[in-house]
Amino acid sequence: MSTHGATESAPHWSRPVMVGHSVAGLTSGECSACHPGKVREWSASLHAKSFSPGLSTQLHPLTDPEFAYSCYKCHAPALIQSEIRANTDTGGGYEKNPFFNEELQKAGVTCVACHMRSGTINGPVKPAAGALEGLHSTVMNPLFTSSTFCAACHQLDNGFVLNGKPLVNTFTEWRESTYGERGVTCQDCHMPERRHLFKGIHDPETTKSAVDFKLVKREGSVTLRITNTGAGHYFPTYITPMVVVRGRLTGRDGGVIKDSEKVERIVRKLPLDLSREEYDTRILPRESFDFKYSLPAGGTKGKKLLIDVTVYPDEFYNRFYRAATDNDWPNFKKEELKEALRLSEESPYILYSTEVEF
Repeated sequence: MSTHGATESAPHWSRPVMVGHSVAGLTSGECSACHPGKVREWSASLHAKSFSPGLSTQLHPLTDPEFAYSCYKCHAPALIQSEIRANTDTGGGYEKNPFFNEELQKAGVTCVACHMRSGTINGPVKPAAGALEGLHSTVMNPLFTSSTFCAACHQLDNGFVLNGKPLVNTFTEWRESTYGERGVTCQDCHMPERRHLFKGIHDPETTKSAVDFKLVKREGSVTLRITNTGAGHYFPTYITPMVVVRGRLTGRDGGVIKDSEKVERIVRKLPLDLSREEYDTRILPRESFDFKYSLPAGGTKGKKLLIDVTVYPDEFYNRFYRAATDNDWPNFKKEELKEALRLSEESPYILYSTEVEF
């Protein structure tokens, strides 16, 4: 799967990234000597975990190099992170990479994957004169403060397109929103104060900052209005997450009343074979989703309405790993698959809950 909806990022993001053939000077541990805070933040982020068990379980680079190579472009972008490389002698195909380093591969989107080009460190600011003398050369690159920088991996225009939308369409969602028009960048939200946090829908506090909840009571109904007030793209972006809104009535004993449950989903729903888009109920920036619960005609005396909103950050992956496990799909590495399934099942959390008394 290729990338680049933002072609102006291509010179910096020519993949695989050539950062050197020796591991010396390329590890996050070495970067932490001068940038301990940045490395600590990155280490807890999903960028550091991009070469995940869910990815690893599917990859067989020596027997299916083309698929592995396409994944490495974003999940482990440096050439030294790949077991294979393009065959330069024959002009086609792949060969074993003699410079492959497994330690760096497991580090995912490392410091050097973004910052090092041709032996020089690129960054958003120019260091003070003499500040890095004897350590490494550094140049200021304005791309680092542009959303275009993120588009290299968060906009896949040359992959699957269903119902007119690529599977990964975040940069376009942002560009067509008021955030793109006003120049509020990806970094403004996901890297506040240039911190290397990269937090998104897996983090409850980040997700809470993206949406607003308003409860509206009317004769015969209660509506929970969810407004995308803080995400500069669809809420949620990607096909991976799902947000479930659930309402149900309870009686005097606290038990759920039979047939009182109503469930709606905020998601771009696709089957596992990616053959079609079943529906797309995601919330555009500054727009809202209304969950309307109609109250029973027989009255609500002594009853309570419970409404909760649960985020499933890895819903699509969870279905995929579960199917692979239950059906014993071939060519999946079993231990990695087991771990991937466990992680996907542990990621959901309750974002919002309320109780309405009558």
